[in-house]
Amino acid sequence: MTLIQDDSTGALTGSYVVTDLPGLGTGTLIPDPLGDNIVSGSSLQQRMTDSIAGRVTMVGSPLNSFGTAGVGLDRTFQGNILAQGSTAAIQYSVNMSH
Repeated sequence: MTLIQDDSTGALTGSYVVTDLPGLGTGTLIPDPLGDNIVSGSSLQQRMTDSIAGRVTMVGSPLNSFGTAGVGLDRTFQGNILAQGSTAAIQYSVNMSH
């Protein structure tokens, strides 16, 4: 995943590639029409469009109902990927680092 944040607006852009997870492929970050995309402290919520699943949301925060840590000071992310594509709803728990 690549993320670029505009310093003046805070908007995120980027792309991603998922391997070895059924139902997800490649995609790009997109604006959320509800304005719910956030990166703030440990919290991250980002809407994406996926080549297989369609609309996907990645969310992680110590304050959400999933009990995830969100973005860590050690350059890690713990959260969830929620997909509501044309076939079925998918939910994955993810741990990433770079």
